[in-house]
This record gives sequence, C-alpha cells and structure tokens, in this order.
Amino acid sequence: MVAAPHMPIVRKFRLVRGPARARAAMLEMAPYAGDHNVTELMGLGPYTVFVPHANVIRNSTTFSEWKSEGLIQDLLRYHIVSCQSLQPDDLELLDSITALSGHKISISMKKNSVYLNEEAKIIESDSSGKNGVIHFIDKILVPYDLQNHNISSNLSEEAELLTLVNNSFHQPFTMLWPTDEALSSLPENMQKWLYHKEHRGKLAAYIKGHMIRTTQIAASKLTESSAVLRTLHGSTISFNCSKSSIGDILVDNGNARIVQRYMKFNVGVAYGIDQLLEPPDLGSRCDEFLTVDVECVRGAWRLRVVIVVNVTMGTMALGDASVTQLSLGRLASTAPPAATGQSAKDEDGVSFLPFAECNCTENGICNEGLHGDGFCFCSAGWTGEHCEILLAVTPTCSPPCHLNAVCRSNNTCECNLYYEGNGQTCTVIDQCRDDNGGCSEHAKCTQIGTDVSCSCFPDYEGDGYICSPIDKCADGSNGGCSEHATCISTGPNVRRCECKVGYVGNGVQCLEEAVPPTDRCLEENGQCHSDAICIDLHFQDKTVGVFHLQSPKGKYQFTYDDAEASCAAEGATLATVQQLSAAQQMGFHLCIVGWLSNKTAGYPTVYPSAKCGTHHVGIVDYGFRINASDMWDAYCYRAKDVRCNCRYGFVGDGYTCRGSLVTVLGQNANFSIYYSMILDYANATQEGLEFFNFLSAETTFKTLFAPLNSGFGDNTTLTLNDLKLHASLSDVVLLSFNLTAGTIVPSQAGYNLSIADNVNSTQLLGSKVINNTLIVEWDILASNGIIHAIQSPLMVPVQQGFQVDQVTAAVKSSAPMTIGVSTVVAIVLLCIAIAGLTYYYLKRRNQGFQFHYFRAELEDEEPSSWEERSPHSVSIPNPMFGADSSIYDPFGDAACEDFSDTHGILGD
Repeated sequence: MVAAPHMPIVRKFRLVRGPARARAAMLEMAPYAGDHNVTELMGLGPYTVFVPHANVIRNSTTFSEWKSEGLIQDLLRYHIVSCQSLQPDDLELLDSITALSGHKISISMKKNSVYLNEEAKIIESDSSGKNGVIHFIDKILVPYDLQNHNISSNLSEEAELLTLVNNSFHQPFTMLWPTDEALSSLPENMQKWLYHKEHRGKLAAYIKGHMIRTTQIAASKLTESSAVLRTLHGSTISFNCSKSSIGDILVDNGNARIVQRYMKFNVGVAYGIDQLLEPPDLGSRCDEFLTVDVECVRGAWRLRVVIVVNVTMGTMALGDASVTQLSLGRLASTAPPAATGQSAKDEDGVSFLPFAECNCTENGICNEGLHGDGFCFCSAGWTGEHCEILLAVTPTCSPPCHLNAVCRSNNTCECNLYYEGNGQTCTVIDQCRDDNGGCSEHAKCTQIGTDVSCSCFPDYEGDGYICSPIDKCADGSNGGCSEHATCISTGPNVRRCECKVGYVGNGVQCLEEAVPPTDRCLEENGQCHSDAICIDLHFQDKTVGVFHLQSPKGKYQFTYDDAEASCAAEGATLATVQQLSAAQQMGFHLCIVGWLSNKTAGYPTVYPSAKCGTHHVGIVDYGFRINASDMWDAYCYRAKDVRCNCRYGFVGDGYTCRGSLVTVLGQNANFSIYYSMILDYANATQEGLEFFNFLSAETTFKTLFAPLNSGFGDNTTLTLNDLKLHASLSDVVLLSFNLTAGTIVPSQAGYNLSIADNVNSTQLLGSKVINNTLIVEWDILASNGIIHAIQSPLMVPVQQGFQVDQVTAAVKSSAPMTIGVSTVVAIVLLCIAIAGLTYYYLKRRNQGFQFHYFRAELEDEEPSSWEERSPHSVSIPNPMFGADSSIYDPFGDAACEDFSDTHGILGD
C-alpha cells in the first residue's frame, strides 16, 4: 500500500517527493503490507487508497491485534478500492464503495469534509500516481463484519470432484463458489435436479465451470487480466468492474457478483458469488420439457424436438406457442421414434429426447441453431452421420448443380446450408427474416452473404445476441446530473435528474436552496430602541444583498480585478454563485454576464428565454475563467443593515430615542423623586396638571433643570412652585454653550434663575452653578426641550412681608424687559437648537446611509462580449445602512421605577 524498501508501490505512486507526513504514514503501514504479501498496488490499477496518519498507526494496537488474529490482510485490503481512482469530488457523490477486502465503506459529508464509516476524516488528498490516488485519514478503517471464511458448500463432494481438486497437476485453483444463499434461492426442482444421483455428471460440469485451474488470482488482478481465462470445464469466463457500485467485481458479463473475497484454502483461493453460473456450452438443463412437432426440411415425416427451458425469465416465441426461458440450449432432434425406437421419460413420465451434438468432422457443417435440424451437412463426396465416410465415386449431376449446391446420389442437387432452392437454382436464405436472425429483439440483424452479424441498437449494449438497455445513471458520472441530484433511469439510455432535498434547479444544475432572510425586526425590535420603528432592509431587499454593477466606461468593461475593486469601493464583495442563486430564487433576472467570486462568471435567469441562456432557468454559469482579463460586468454582494427610525414624538438615531421632557424624566431612575412629585401634584391639583401638560407639550420647547435623587434629604419636600422653578418659560431652549456666566433664565415659578461660574475649588474646574446649585450633566435631549441635571433641588426664596411685596414689585417691574429679552434669546436659541439637532441627527444618519446605483437591462438578450448596443438604464438605489447609538444617555441602563398615577396622567 505504501513505501517499504521491498514495496515498489512508492515508485508507482511517485510519492517520494510528497509531504513528509505523507511519507511517514506510508512508511508506518508499508511493513505490514510487505510482510503479509498485500501486493495488489503493484498492478495497473486504478486504485483508491486510504492511508491512516502515521501517528494514528503508531498509537494504535489495531494492526497488531488483527495480525495476531491472522486477519491483517483483510484489514489492509479494507483500505484499498480497486477499479477507480476516486478524487475528493468523486467521493462526495457516493454513499458507499466496496473495498478490496469485499466489505463496504460508507461515505458521508460533515462540515465540508469527507468521512468514511462516519468516523474517519480525510485530512489530505490527491497524492496521485500512475495507478491511483492516495487519501490520508485520521483513523484506521475496520470492517464492520468479517465474514466466515469457511467454504460451507459440499458441492465438490456431491459432484465427486475431490480427487480432481487434490490433483497437483491442476493446482492452484481460483474458485468461484456460490454462497449458501445463492444455492438456496434456486428453484426447488432445480435443486433436486442438481443433487440427483443420476445427474452427477452434469453437476460435475457445473462445478468445473466455477473452477479456474493452475492460477491463484488476487481480486484486484481479476479485472486487470487481458488473458482469456478458462474454467476447468473449458468455458471462458470474464470479470469486470461494476459501473453502478464502485469497487464491486462482476462475473460473466454481470451474471454474478463477487460478495466474499480472499477465502484461502490449502490449494488456492475462493471467491463467493451470489449466483450459480451456467457455462454457455454446457448444454441444456431440463427444468421443464415441451414437445413440439415441426416439419423437417428433408422430408414429409415429422420430428419430435425438445426445447429445454427454465421458467425464470424471458419469453421466446415458436410458431403460435410461447415459452419462458432463462437460456435456450441446442435444439436436439432425431429421426421419428419408429426409426430410432428410442425415447426417454423424466420422473413425471413426460417424454423427451436427450441432447445430441452433431460432432461433425471437418468434411461437414453442423446444421444447428434455432432453425437447424441438428444433422451434419456433408461436403461433396462425403457421407455418414458425421460426414466421416468418403464416397468411392463423387456423384456428378446433369444438368450441373448450382454453384452453391452439392450433387448427391441419384442425380440430386441439394442447396448448401443457408441457401434455398431446387439445387439447380439456389438463393441465400434471409436469416434475419425469422426471429431477427437469432439477434436480440433490441439489435439490428445484418446479413452479408450467409454471414449474420448482430449489433445492439444505439440505446442498448451487448454483443448483439444479448442486448441490455444502457443505464445512463451507471456511467460513473451520475448520468451527467449534478452532484447534488439523484439520477433516475427512465428507459434505455434515458434518465431524469432530480435535485436532492435542500437544492433547487433542473437536476443538471442544482444549487443550494435559498433560505429567505428572516425579519430581524421581529426579534428584540432588531436592536432598535423600543420607541423606534425597525426596518430590516436586507429582509425587504428583493435581491437579498446582490446587485449588478457596471463600469463607468459602459457594458462589459470590467476585468476580474476591476470588478473586485469596484465592488469593494461600494462596501461590498463579489457575489458567490450561491449568493447569486439566492437572489435568482427571490426573482432576480438579468441577462448580463457579470464576474463572480473565485474568477467565475454568470448571470441569473428567472424565466426561460431563447435569447437569454437558451431557455435555461437558474444560473447561467460560465464557470472558472482562466483569463482574468475577460471583460464582463460585476455582481456584488453586501448584507444590508437594520434601519431604526424614532417614532413620532421622539428624537434620536433610532437606537436611542428620546420622548418629551416628562417621558425622559420617567425613563431615568435618577430623576425619580422629582418626577414622582410632578405626578403627585398633577393628580392632586388643576395647577399641577397644567404644569404636567406644559412639560409634555410638543408645540413649545423649554429648558428643564432636573435635580438628582441624591440631592434630596430624608425630609425634603417641594411645593408646586418649587417644582416650577426648575422649568424655563416656553420657547427658551438653552444648550450648554448658551449657559455662560451671567445668563438669566426666566422660570415657570415667576423667578429668574442665574448662571454663574463655580468658585468652589473642590469641584470640577470650569463647572457652572444655577442659583448656587452645581450643574452636573448637560444637554440631555428630549423631543420638546433640553434637560440639565443639577446636584440638588431649587427652592423659591422665602421673603418677609414687606420684602416680599418689594421683591414681587421689582420682579413685576422688570418682567417686561426680562421676558422681552428672553423671548428674543429663546427664538434665536430655538432656531439654533433645532438646526443643531437636525444637523446632528442627519449627520449620524448619513454616516450609515449612502445611495448607490446600478444599471439594469430591461430587454432579454443573449449576453456576448462583442455586443456594442447600449441597454436601457434604470437607476435603482441600493443603500448601505449603518447606525450609531452614541447619542448621550446620562445614566446608562438605570432601571425605571413604577410611580403611582391615580388620575391616569400617563395614560395606558
């Protein structure tokens, strides 16, 4: 199997320069093969050999265990398959193969790797040589069931052939032994006939037809031998490789199959076969007898003719009669019983005539065959039953006989065999006229002169006398069907290809069935925010990510490298055949050739068109292109993303969506105390409800300074006016860059809030305070305003009576000026805020959204590289979406709390 010094198989496979680990594996296995005379690989092949990795052999006791049992040859031969050199692609198409040992090896695919017997993985392949290929595997193959090697049949004893077998003149033997199952499956009457003591001679003839003398042939050599092999009976026997079951060996033109191999016995080797062979020149075996009267061509008397038939298959017509037959023996005939006085009866009392050969001398020709009479036709000047008697005087006829006639006594002319006439005139008999000249009904009978030849019809195979329908599926290439299809024979040389489950196509081309994309928005809203609308662009794309790309120079202007670069510029890659097939199955039809990945090319067709792929539906695959400078278009693939759009009333990038000021407060647990107080006043008083509605309204923008929970003491309470103090008037939107020192913010409580620099050195340098309360976070976005987080709550200042009036008057007197200035500032800031928010939102959206276009051919026309016509164009956007969830979330994933809402302020 591999490379020991005494095993020239290394040179045969030319693996001397192979990988080091390959040579190591072979050197580990070689001593076993050499020491136990497993030399099959020195033959012509072809072979497929599976060699376990060197480490597997070293670390396993399997070889030594089988050696101790005396079965090491079976183990070694279980790693060899004869008859074909199977590449990895060939193995993927097969379910099983038969090893040289005679045992089956199952084949399966797992994770794009080939496995033998579900366990041994092919880890390296294609170490090819002159007579085969080697695959390296990661486990030792062990036959499932080593069959019993005892020859249980006693046929040789029954036939009294033991003396012959023990004669050294004939040794060694190669025997083809029918299994017990083969013999027991014979019809009961045939079994009785075989073992009947009066038929020992016939039984011996049968057995001799299974024995090849003076040679001991290895299984691999049976199909390699070009010499004519003859059995001890004298009949020839042939062996050939099965086309439908790789590794199986057929016997006698497929009449039997070897099912057990290398059964050694003291004077040879035996092979178990699944049928009893019947030597073609053995003569007839009488399973049933039929007596028919036919008219003799030489007289008016009638002959009794025995037609020997076996009732297992076929039909042969004779006149108006019809009889079943397995093999038709010679037709035996005699003179009328009155002349011979001899006939015989079988055990049922039916009369029959024994088989009689012509045994003509060289002076005559036996008139045999379906229409012959079984007599010798003697040449001129000879007579006798076997044309063995020379006449003293050669008869002379007058007038002279025809050129194709013989002169007999009494001045009689007799036309030669295969001629008819009165002797004076002889014409060639049209032998093809009756029974097709003995040819098969599926053959053409041709006659030249008196010679008849038979040739099978185009869709049949055989020698003309036996013509079997050609099984196109057994041609070794799956009948031309796809590797992912099942070939179904539907008639002589006709087949149908059906794609296997999981594949689609016409059978000749089967591509992986596309699984429609699932809508990612159905699971967790596609990772969008709960207040966003999710749109799965890949799910909605009718071409599932595949798009056609054409060069700016025009149609068919991309080399392979150009196509690859152009797709990359679009954020895509060249599509694979499978990806293009998925798009085709979704309805993508475009009659333009485009580059695909791995230097292949093709285009998708959804409906048949004479001008587009000659009616082919699927992928018109141009295959691997050797010349990468061929000019085509390109098919690119880009997986599209999920698009998230915040719902109406919310703002953000879709991954983060902000609602109104009230919604944002409710969603952040760090504002929960302030938020709960707003709800309490809204449920308790009309003024509180109005303040709640003010914060919720989308029609105006406002600025809210929300206190953190940590700033509230254990007994801190706020009045409704205190709550209002945290909110600006309508249309006052102040972002962080607006809140500079000295900024005045009019509040809903009627008091102004002032911004100042923080002078506390222990806090962050450059921070700001509002009414002496530190602003800790800025610019928390809401749909109707801005929230700034402050360290502790603000409270309306408490004034003494007269001071209150003065303060109130002062506030009121200054209110028109303050509000007037604030209004102008609010309008300006509102415009700035809207513009800034819009720019910010669109900027992020545009970072992940770009439009690309491709040109689509509307008119079907067969693609060709030399076409110069300009197709109609249609621009189809093919966007690539991205998303950015970086809009600020000040408190991360803080849990929301449930608040009492007795008045149903928040709704459902």
